[in-house]
Amino acid sequence: MSDLEELERELGPRLRAAYREHLPLPHPDSGRDLMDRHTARPSGRRSLAVVGVAAGLVVLLAGGLMWTEQRDGARTVATTVVGSVPATTVPPETTASTSPTTSTLPRSDSPPLSRTLTNGLSGPDVQMVQERLAELGFFVGPADGVYGGLSIQAVWAFEKLVLGTPRGEATGSVTPAMWERMADDLVIEPRRVVDGRHVEIYLPEQVMVVFDRRVPLLIAHISTGELVDGATGFTPWYDTAVEYCDTVTIDADSLGDLLPEAVVEARCGRSYTPPGDFAVQRIVEGQRRGALGEMWNPVYINQGIAIHGALNVPQQPASRGTIRVSQLASETLPELVSVGDPVAVWDGVTVPWAQPPEVEQMRFDYPDPNGSVIAVIDIPATDTEQLFVVPMNDPDDMKRGPAWNPASDPVGSGGVIHIIGYRTAYGAPFFDLDQLDAGDVIELRTESGQMETYIVRSNSVVERDAEIAELDESSLVLDTQEPKYTNRSTRRVIASLRP
Repeated sequence: MSDLEELERELGPRLRAAYREHLPLPHPDSGRDLMDRHTARPSGRRSLAVVGVAAGLVVLLAGGLMWTEQRDGARTVATTVVGSVPATTVPPETTASTSPTTSTLPRSDSPPLSRTLTNGLSGPDVQMVQERLAELGFFVGPADGVYGGLSIQAVWAFEKLVLGTPRGEATGSVTPAMWERMADDLVIEPRRVVDGRHVEIYLPEQVMVVFDRRVPLLIAHISTGELVDGATGFTPWYDTAVEYCDTVTIDADSLGDLLPEAVVEARCGRSYTPPGDFAVQRIVEGQRRGALGEMWNPVYINQGIAIHGALNVPQQPASRGTIRVSQLASETLPELVSVGDPVAVWDGVTVPWAQPPEVEQMRFDYPDPNGSVIAVIDIPATDTEQLFVVPMNDPDDMKRGPAWNPASDPVGSGGVIHIIGYRTAYGAPFFDLDQLDAGDVIELRTESGQMETYIVRSNSVVERDAEIAELDESSLVLDTQEPKYTNRSTRRVIASLRP
């Protein structure tokens, strides 16, 4: 009998007993539950939870196991088996790692990368990276050799999931050194293994993975409920979730069923994405508008909380509590999941199946006590419909929608009307304002029902907080930040009232 076989026979029962009896161990550096660390390991390496142990050292710890391997001077990698698991999982294959495992398998024959890939670049090297990301399971859309928004989101997910980059430090660029790691023989593994397909959502990393047992089918960057400034976690909701007030159009109930007629309401709520153990409840094709915003192809998992496509999926948590993915990814997701598939949402502290009911409960919205709508704007050229204009008594009013500046003439007065709106946050009402050209139409309906049509005559960038020049005719002025995601300057559209 070989030394390895003798070691397995001696320690096998102790390994299994320790797996069943131990509790989750805190990582000494982060204080986080080790089950909350995703494993990226080289293909071919056996998981520690399988009883066979490679030549190395097995150390029994108080409450868990530590396995180390030293091979020909390679870096030592420690993996800790943690946590009891529910009956729906397969415990002998459920592992977690304190850090991504460095590959010790032969490198692929991929050529080196000679430049850093960033937004707007194109070429065979871009296509090579896109194809490798897709091979690993990351959603890049078409591998067309053009480095755009979907490529950036896929790289964000790779940085956070494989390299362990904090979400706020991900660059979305591929350096030659990152490509070397990406070209390694990596396998993205689930934090728990279930029979069939399941979804895992990692709030700290802002990443979602759809698995078929151990195989990743889709790995996507996500954006979940917006956090208050300075928040370091995702619970409790009353300390971490932003309180918002918006004027919204609602055409569906919390399960995605269309209402007989859409309603316009001023609503407030908390942008909370509950962690916990859920399941796919309903899959809806097309667009739905609810109290939590517009959703494309929503996959409902927890009351009104859904995974859905969105125009804006920024690097940071920014939703009203839903789970945003790119619109193209939302067209693929319904083909990969079915009603009843498990969905586990990690908050970085407690494993999903141990979350209490009050944590898993979504926070329902409520009527805005200060809500009022003074106008509705439609911009056909950008397919922008029903922007609800509110009076700006306080800068925070802009969080509810585009806000009328009371220093300008009243809406419907025939004077110069100044309206200011966010570009990328709070529903991004003026996201496409830069796309308007001279001659485009802006339609405005006042609260009394009066219809006004304005014709765009200029679209320019001016200094931040620049005053509006004196205008000698009835005009509508729309302002937002420029460029997107910053406020260094102001994007200003000026339109004239059509007689």
